Amino acid sequence: RLHPYNISQKVQIVIEHFRENVAPLLGAKGKAMVVTASRVEAVRWKLAIEKYIKDRDYRIGTLVAFSGEVTDKESGPDSFSETNAAMNPNLRGRAIRDAFAGDEYAILLVANKFQTGFDQPLLCGMYVDKRLAGIQAVQTLSRLNRAHPGKDTTYILDFVNDAQEVLEAFRTYYATAELEAVTDPNLVFDLRSKLDASGAYDDNEVDRVVRADLNPKGTQAELSAAIEPVADRLLKRYRK
Repeated sequence: RLHPYNISQKVQIVIEHFRENVAPLLGAKGKAMVVTASRVEAVRWKLAIEKYIKDRDYRIGTLVAFSGEVTDKESGPDSFSETNAAMNPNLRGRAIRDAFAGDEYAILLVANKFQTGFDQPLLCGMYVDKRLAGIQAVQTLSRLNRAHPGKDTTYILDFVNDAQEVLEAFRTYYATAELEAVTDPNLVFDLRSKLDASGAYDDNEVDRVVRADLNPKGTQAELSAAIEPVADRLLKRYRK
């Protein structure tokens, strides 16, 4: 798995598949993730993928994510980390999640990071070089299911796993899922009508709270400031 020839062959497949199939998606903004099995593999993949891109003068930005430091004498005399120049030289203090969200980077290599809880709607391709099973298979591959306008195509190229085993992993969590009770949506609308009629807030105040809550760069202080006028009004009303 760690042999340079093995990695270089996979890198060629990944980059050419990405250029032909994934990069053109979503108005040429399609992004991809490469899932490696270890931190050492992530380091070697990153170095190999950068060399391949540079040798062909491609314009593809890549990032790599792994925890701690990696010592790999085959790759270089010094240890490697997410923030050093050999791995992610242009982060400029940004978190990898934030840097990957921009136009500068299109491929993210990971080793035990960002396989769960990572929401990137532009992610349309995944290249898997790691054994996945059970809930880990579901969580990892489900990084692709974040909705985006015009997103109707995704690709998974798997070097390791058996398709039938992955299917069985998904069936465990999807074919047997069920709802024990269903909420009547009319209860929500009735409550909204009662609240609207109370005169405790107006449309502008609702809009202000929504903007603060949905702003990806918003802060808790901004949300509290948006809610505060309504909260003060209600406290005064019901204190009497």
